[in-house]
Amino acid sequence: MEPLSALLPPWFSVLPPRLRTRFLPPSVFDTLAIDRLTNAVLMNNWARTFSCTPQRILFPESPEHVQSIVRAARAAQAHVKVVGRAHSPSDLACTSDTLVSLAKMRSVIHTDVDCATVTVEAGVVLADLHLHLAKHDLAISNLGAVSDVTIAGVISSGTHGSGANFGILSTMILELDIVVADGRLLTCSRSENAELFAAAQCGLGAFGIITRVKLQCERAFLLWERSTPTTLTEALERLPELITSSEHTKILWYPYTDHAVIIEADRARTLQKTKPPSAISSLWSHHLVQFAYWLSTFRPAWLVPLCNRLFVRLLLSNATSRVDDSYRIFNFDVLFQQYVSEWAIDWVDAPAALRRIRSAIHDNPDIHAHFPIEVRFVRRDAIPLSPCYGRDSCFIGIIMYRPYGKPVQTEPYWSEYERIMRDFAGRPHWAKAHKLEAEQFRQLYPCFDAMAQLRAQLDSSGIFLNDNLRRVFGLR
Repeated sequence: MEPLSALLPPWFSVLPPRLRTRFLPPSVFDTLAIDRLTNAVLMNNWARTFSCTPQRILFPESPEHVQSIVRAARAAQAHVKVVGRAHSPSDLACTSDTLVSLAKMRSVIHTDVDCATVTVEAGVVLADLHLHLAKHDLAISNLGAVSDVTIAGVISSGTHGSGANFGILSTMILELDIVVADGRLLTCSRSENAELFAAAQCGLGAFGIITRVKLQCERAFLLWERSTPTTLTEALERLPELITSSEHTKILWYPYTDHAVIIEADRARTLQKTKPPSAISSLWSHHLVQFAYWLSTFRPAWLVPLCNRLFVRLLLSNATSRVDDSYRIFNFDVLFQQYVSEWAIDWVDAPAALRRIRSAIHDNPDIHAHFPIEVRFVRRDAIPLSPCYGRDSCFIGIIMYRPYGKPVQTEPYWSEYERIMRDFAGRPHWAKAHKLEAEQFRQLYPCFDAMAQLRAQLDSSGIFLNDNLRRVFGLR
């Protein structure tokens, strides 16, 4: 396999991005490759941990085109799956049938400055949307770590940031258009097609193809971020206080040590931007971590703990603070390819769960845990398939890097982590790989059966199903 861009003429790569995307959508270069021998197209996710070989890839340019695709699939008894920027570390966007990319549906339709709302096509990438909103003195109230994702992907997978008074990003959606399995284009909101709206707010792509989104924003703001070194022991003792100590609080813990960092961020109406970290410093950190973890693959039981302690000395020596545009603070460098798992539990259970994870890492010599373990807090909501449905939630995320693309062992780390999270009625992040199936989800989500029934009513022939959704809804 080689990247699709490698098959293009040499002059193509020197064209400005604006001209390149007149020929091919930008996501093509990141996610697709072509086998020269078979001409098969391979779709990889960003981390290269999941892939699929679809029969065809379509790039609709309008809602009407999406409707045509869905009607054709229905007539042919085929399956359709939408992919955004393929950041999901799972098979959520994989299919062996028809893959649909909304990369040509990425326009801003309308911006209402007075109401602080923006209406966009579903394929718009958040990184581009930030720049558009900034021109109108607007910003999105909360974000996850990555903005190289589409608004439809953010909605469908339950993407979240951190903040005790902020829900998952789907809670900011005011209205959406969705093409359902019979080809109808429906407008949904809390007052129109309300049941479908609630389902599609975190719908995994199971209820249809979202084509338009209206999003509630706020006036553009700076964030003042403070990073304070501490110990995990102290952080857990102070956790109820820390959750609300700032508008956006999260904790990073370095396994094999008691070292952690508390990261707090608040809106800074009166402060000025600080100088950002130098590109050389960021590049140095990136390559140091990757090379160190690559070395650790040869003797992980000894070298992974050593690497983590080294990173503590180099990266956690002093408290730091910075002020910048909100989206620049919310987003951070996720470094390089990785395996990740993240589950949400009731945040009152977070100290007990983290203590058990710490004990499991300490007691099991076969677990080799990379840094960081990330702890974030999200307000409860009433979205039926949201991991935060009905409870204020703590997301605990674990990670294993793939230095230079090299596979690393995730077991028994993953299984032990999942066992602990299940003991606390944990709900896995929909975009991240997990082993749960319909029977477990039925116990975790009070509205699960109602959502499964709605999906079956809207899509009786299973047009929007793939292997991931068949597992989730028990349709194998």
